[in-house]
Amino acid sequence: QWNQIRGIYNVSEGDEDDLAIALINYGPVGAGIDISASDFKQYRSGIYDNINCTSSGISHAVLIVGFGYDSEQKKEFWVIQNSWGVSWGQNGLMQLARHSQDRCGISSYAFAAVV
Repeated sequence: QWNQIRGIYNVSEGDEDDLAIALINYGPVGAGIDISASDFKQYRSGIYDNINCTSSGISHAVLIVGFGYDSEQKKEFWVIQNSWGVSWGQNGLMQLARHSQDRCGISSYAFAAVV
């Protein structure tokens, strides 16, 4: 048995709270992000929060699979899955700063499948 996609939920542009709601209600959310900051491709661990990673250069797609809070750093983050394989980041995942001025444009062009 399989389900068909009944529609698309478009996250309100730049609204990270709406993005969290979409993730909770629909599961993983696709998003276009900016990867032009020089250190993005070299990411290995920790919460990525480069102020040069903005919504102005969206050129890559990722899947947002979760969110969390780092109590040591007192920082919220998104968990994103990239398409570059498990050798990138934390086994193919990145912690991207949440509520940090729409870092890398994470909520500028995000959508979820409604099944």
